[in-house]
Amino acid sequence: VYAWAVWLNAKRIVLHPGTYVKGKTHQELIRMIVEGVRQGIDRSYEKFPEMKNNFKDICLCAETMGKQGQLGPTEDIVQICKDLGTDICRPCIDFGHLYARNLGKGQDRAFYEKELNFIEKELGKEIVKHLHIHHSHIEFTQGGEKEHVPNTDKTWGPDILPLFQIIKENGFTPIIINESPELEPDAKIYMDQWKKLQ
Repeated sequence: VYAWAVWLNAKRIVLHPGTYVKGKTHQELIRMIVEGVRQGIDRSYEKFPEMKNNFKDICLCAETMGKQGQLGPTEDIVQICKDLGTDICRPCIDFGHLYARNLGKGQDRAFYEKELNFIEKELGKEIVKHLHIHHSHIEFTQGGEKEHVPNTDKTWGPDILPLFQIIKENGFTPIIINESPELEPDAKIYMDQWKKLQ
């Protein structure tokens, strides 16, 4: 994967941690993920030694997940980043996934602040300042995420405006990726909302 990132001139690779497995404790699963990532990095260095210097510019971003059967509340992601080291792995916080995972709780300012404050406390202010964020409205069921829906669908959330307000007030400079099915139109909606705050 590192080699593909170099060839595409990508600087961040988002990774999904996986699902819960019967017979394995939570911490065992996190250790398995961390070890798997380390092995993958080692293989990349062995197979493509000529790209070694380029690999140092690439950051893995472990993503929060939207289904309750998946590893990936913020606490899991932060632990993975700590275990790998933030020079290798940083969080990808998908607020739509967290909203769906929490069955619709998580679209007010207090929720965003709680998540960001936890990441800052555990990983540092610079990580929060340059956070990798995914955002879109997501339909959910009792098991969490069902599907991404257009951001114009107000039946589902979360609302991005409180997040934008926090970003502006704190001078954060995140990367925000719109993940709705309406990529370009919904990205423009987000951009227009952001511009209104300026």
